[in-house]
Amino acid sequence: MNNIFSSVIRFGLLSTLLLFCVVLKAVDPEKRERELLKKLQSDNLEEGEKIRVWYNLATVYIGYKTPDARLYAKKLDESNDELGSQYGRMIMAGITLNAAHYDSTEMFLNDALKEFQYRFSSDIKMGSEIYNRFGHLQTARSIPESAIKNYLEALKLSEKIPDYSQMCAVCTNISYLYGQVGADSKIQLDYAYKALDYAEKSKDPWALEQAYSTLGNTLQEDGEIEEALKYQLKGLELSRSMKSEQKECFAALNIGCTYLSLERWTDAGKYFDMALDLARKNDLRRPEAYILSCLSDVYRGLKQYDTSEKYVTEALEKKDALSDSEQLDIYLSAINLSVLRGDFETFSKQFTSYQDQLNKVHDLAIHEKMAELETQFETGKKDQQIADMARNQRMMLITGIVGLLAVASILLALFFRYRLANSHKTLAEQRVSQLEQEKKLIATQAVLDGETSERSRLARDLHDGLGSMLSVIKLNLNDIKEGVTLEAEDVGHFNNALSMLDDSIKELRRVAHNMMPDSLMRYGLKVSLTDFCHSISNVQFHFFGTDKRLDSKLEIMVYRTVHELVNNAIKHAEAEMINVQIIQEDERLSVIVQDNGIGFNTSAVMGGMGLSNIEKRVKVFNGGMNIFSQPGKGTEINIEFKLL
Repeated sequence: MNNIFSSVIRFGLLSTLLLFCVVLKAVDPEKRERELLKKLQSDNLEEGEKIRVWYNLATVYIGYKTPDARLYAKKLDESNDELGSQYGRMIMAGITLNAAHYDSTEMFLNDALKEFQYRFSSDIKMGSEIYNRFGHLQTARSIPESAIKNYLEALKLSEKIPDYSQMCAVCTNISYLYGQVGADSKIQLDYAYKALDYAEKSKDPWALEQAYSTLGNTLQEDGEIEEALKYQLKGLELSRSMKSEQKECFAALNIGCTYLSLERWTDAGKYFDMALDLARKNDLRRPEAYILSCLSDVYRGLKQYDTSEKYVTEALEKKDALSDSEQLDIYLSAINLSVLRGDFETFSKQFTSYQDQLNKVHDLAIHEKMAELETQFETGKKDQQIADMARNQRMMLITGIVGLLAVASILLALFFRYRLANSHKTLAEQRVSQLEQEKKLIATQAVLDGETSERSRLARDLHDGLGSMLSVIKLNLNDIKEGVTLEAEDVGHFNNALSMLDDSIKELRRVAHNMMPDSLMRYGLKVSLTDFCHSISNVQFHFFGTDKRLDSKLEIMVYRTVHELVNNAIKHAEAEMINVQIIQEDERLSVIVQDNGIGFNTSAVMGGMGLSNIEKRVKVFNGGMNIFSQPGKGTEINIEFKLL
């Protein structure tokens, strides 16, 4: 009765975590960084070679020093070189993938693939990297069939060079994904052993550690436990010799999962504790959430249910660090524990969450598969093997859901009357809450409209009224100067007064322009924010996507929000560098404001009027706001709107 619901995705989730650990760090990043920075200092570096060094540096920095990666992506985009712009797209694809902004990643990769096919088809390494990142994207979206096709294309290209480190990484990913679609374990092992062979040929310890981990996990899934532990322990030893705590974290996690499958709870807990310490020390949020779920399983097996509940609760709090499919395993841990404890109310809640999450993952997979089949129908090149594996996967999914529902229906019957009696009350409370929220939004919109109108009137009065009066005063003073003979000392005072009057006129026009810039009304967000950011020396502005005009109220609100956030960073954060980024697509608008200032504790400051008012204005326009900041580490504020 210890594991009522089998955690069938445990190995798959672990493999996904390992996949993204090595996506952008196939070599020692610090060593590679030193090599490239030294090369960049060379006086004989040609422009084309400099662009390639920038690209390689940005690739190293993704997931390692993200702000530096963005800096070099900007350099590439502004290089006025077609190759530089292409590399810029590829870097932005990596950055957005690492940040889980998958729609943006897809946009950058589609543009990069078109440019590769049109201009750079002879650059085999570029093509391999583009298809490889398409594979990462589809893996993150839990669409293994499409991911396999892209990885196979990347492998075919990298074999032509050959690039053994890249071939190792791709083979480990393919091995994992064949397991996800229900392929025979022999196919998984074939690619795992290929990865080991390529890693040994590359003489790259980072690739070799990756191959050990993948082969150990694949053998563990195939039931060859002793052989699996041999390779996993090799991986742990190698990661320690490389002094890579991130690699060591994942190696310890591998071994813990193997012991967990054997129900050797104490041994599993030892390695999970080691992995958790390393994950927290290195701020590895994604594996941290997974390790907490594993520790919950360990203590559930030891029948220490209070400790198990502590870990699964913490895992649920951190689940957003995982992808949609990866979150399923945490819900399964919570369901197992609630049934063993007889807590059927918690079971009902967690089972409903699990069903919703499972449907979300399933719907996404079906949508992607339909798009893929449509493309295959049009081109006449349908891949029969992958289609068969997709059908097997759907059958496995349907069988799993039916079995799960059969068990759950027995337990849910105990709660049916209770939930039915409370359903009307819950609906009424939800309706009241909805009406109150709508009332608040209407009031906020009215305030925004009044504020916009008043700002426009005040800016117009300042410019046309007071500005004109000051200009007339200046003309009259000049006339007085020409008609009166003044002493030399008085002339100096007079000229100083005229200079102060000029400064006052300029300052008045600047204030009036910032309150309601004419460029915003005429040309839209991109032009007005470019003017505003360029007027401040330490503010950089980047615009990506389509430059289409939006609803005027939304444009005004976004402009005022950026204006307020930049002023906050200058006045309160003591920032030396501020980065403003707009990403505009057909269905969404993303606003990102970053600074390297003093930062703050978000739990202590989020209640302040400034940020609270901004968040209220954002909600009026169907948007959401997230704030990431720590004392001494700067601040990043992300705002996103859904465009209807």
